[in-house]
Amino acid sequence: MNTFTYRTLLSWLGWMIVITAGMYYIANNALHYFTSAPQDESLTFWTKYNGLLVHIVCGMIAISVGPFQFIERIRNRYLHLHRIGGRVYVICVLAGSLAAFYLAAVSNGSFTYCVGLSGLAFVWLTSTMMAYISIRNGKITQHREWMVRSYVITCGFTTFRLFAQLLGLLHISTFPERFAVMSWACWAIPLFITEVILQSRKAV
Repeated sequence: MNTFTYRTLLSWLGWMIVITAGMYYIANNALHYFTSAPQDESLTFWTKYNGLLVHIVCGMIAISVGPFQFIERIRNRYLHLHRIGGRVYVICVLAGSLAAFYLAAVSNGSFTYCVGLSGLAFVWLTSTMMAYISIRNGKITQHREWMVRSYVITCGFTTFRLFAQLLGLLHISTFPERFAVMSWACWAIPLFITEVILQSRKAV
């Protein structure tokens, strides 16, 4: 099996993991907001339902649209669809991140938790705007790299829930402490790993 095949296989495997995790997150941690008030930490935000709804809907759309923006066949054959998907993604990130700032501000969680969520919203918005500015200026390579960073942050919602639940199953620390840690770890660690991968390609 040649290098190209290995890379293709790893790429497909990676996307399968990302998509499966995203579907799990939406099914288990997002859809219930549309039916009834959850009996967990979400009650913190339940009285701010409008902001919560904007954040959830925009996050779900961004997670769903994102993978299609990286498919080379769509970019090459259906550039107009790629551009439409990109606009939808940018609008959702803009609205979703502003809602996230609001939710972090009104949360009754710890200071560490609220600042971590604000940091998540900030890097989500900033990386997406950098991707948009890059493509507007014709910087395709920079655009792709910033979109990779942006989508890694978009998946931070999935990472947050999955690892918070895993830590809970392992009875590691307390509930507030787990959420405070994951409010930072869900985006800072994946973003660092992504940056190492992006920069390592230029170093060899």
